[in-house]
Amino acid sequence: GRNYTHDEWVTHLMMEAKVPATDIEFIAMPASNFGTLSEARYIADLVKGRHYGRLILVTSTYHTRRVWITFSHFLKGQGELYIYGSGENVRFHNIMTEYIKVLLYRYVLIPITGGRF
Repeated sequence: GRNYTHDEWVTHLMMEAKVPATDIEFIAMPASNFGTLSEARYIADLVKGRHYGRLILVTSTYHTRRVWITFSHFLKGQGELYIYGSGENVRFHNIMTEYIKVLLYRYVLIPITGGRF
């Protein structure tokens, strides 16, 4: 009689894909000016601390390249990384904005800061 919350919806989809509910964890992310960069650093520290050998991320399809670049940087040598796009439709504006962000992350933020700030 009600709509799913975001977490309930994702859990439902993952369980339909045969992922046990016990293997699904939602992580509250600290606020930051550089979302993907901060998220990658935070999640990488979590993965390393828990000694995980595999990380599977699902994100917006147009966002997968920046996620790959950023998470690969922080998880270098830490096991397997898989990134999947969710397949939603986006507008041209979103794609162009993301392209600029990819360039910013790849050629400015990660090299200059090493991803740490």
